[in-house]
Amino acid sequence: MRTLLTRPIYAAFRVSLLLIVILPALLLHGRLSAAGATSAGTAVGLPPTIVAIGDSITAGSYDTDVKGGWVTRLAAKLNDVYPQVHLAVRNAGIGGDTSWGVLARLRHDVMAVHPRLVIISIGTNDFNSGVPAPVYADRLQTIVARLASAPHPPVLVLASLLPFAGLTPARLRAEEDYNDIIRRTAAADDIGYLDLFDQWLALGSVYWHTLRHDSVHPNPIGYELLASVTAAFLEAGYVGPGGDITAPAIVPTCADSRCGALSRARRLSSGKEKRVPVE
Repeated sequence: MRTLLTRPIYAAFRVSLLLIVILPALLLHGRLSAAGATSAGTAVGLPPTIVAIGDSITAGSYDTDVKGGWVTRLAAKLNDVYPQVHLAVRNAGIGGDTSWGVLARLRHDVMAVHPRLVIISIGTNDFNSGVPAPVYADRLQTIVARLASAPHPPVLVLASLLPFAGLTPARLRAEEDYNDIIRRTAAADDIGYLDLFDQWLALGSVYWHTLRHDSVHPNPIGYELLASVTAAFLEAGYVGPGGDITAPAIVPTCADSRCGALSRARRLSSGKEKRVPVE
């Protein structure tokens, strides 16, 4: 089993992430208002609509600067970049929720507002409460399948878990194995995978604590980091220059080195990626 905490390849990544994301996060810390994101229970905003559904991390618990945490911050960032289009970013996070709870409220909190893009961020409480991995995998796949079968299916993005702070190496490996369910679901269904797990691991244990309110929830700086990474992820491939939302031709899903050749095989079979002959 590979070592989680000593990865030489992360050295350069760690420096670049500090320069590109964390330093701006420190400068912007505390400057945002709660405007920009709406509750999932309010009136439907102007299209295109993005819904983030998940647990207390999605809800923004313990973000003492901005109500709504990374989702509100994401809304502000996207609407700063695309002022000509009002991107309604709706927060459907509920503290303590699990994959079962997300399934139960998909119709009301997600499908009812006809979103163009849905960010699914669920699994932390499943892992922490001991939901068996096969049960979680089945529920996550059902969530994806239900959204994909909607009359107007939204573009989907699966966000990874965040590594718990203070876990023993064995427990951290167990969480990584649980997170692999998200990776592999994204690869199997050829949908976007937003890898926050490895990014936070790459920062090292000191940053895990300085970006946290507790062992699970981010603090305001941690939420700013989540919003910045998510905004960059969406702007790079999902949101066009005019603010239109479409899935990229080749989605940023689980790499072949992580999930084998499954995701690439699906892209080849669907015609989204052409085979390159070997000369």
